[in-house]
Amino acid sequence: MGLVRMCARCGCLYTTDTEVCMNCRTKDEADVIKLKGFLEEAFLEGETTRQDVLNSTGINAKNLDRFMGYNEFAGIKFGAPAEEKIIKAKK
Repeated sequence: MGLVRMCARCGCLYTTDTEVCMNCRTKDEADVIKLKGFLEEAFLEGETTRQDVLNSTGINAKNLDRFMGYNEFAGIKFGAPAEEKIIKAKK
């Protein structure tokens, strides 16, 4: 059994080794799939902004920031607010 933690999404207390509670896990998975799809499409069309991601996906800023810390999104960075473009790292 894991430590008592606070869910990163809803704030409830739970015991597990994951970042979110069981109730929020499916919501997180759906949001990550939505984010991946949007980013893949956005890169085909050109540049997009963080605000475009928020508006188009419905993912809130707190969760978007958390997801962008995941390994699967490594290399994708938002520019400074004045430029605010998404830049894909060269591999």
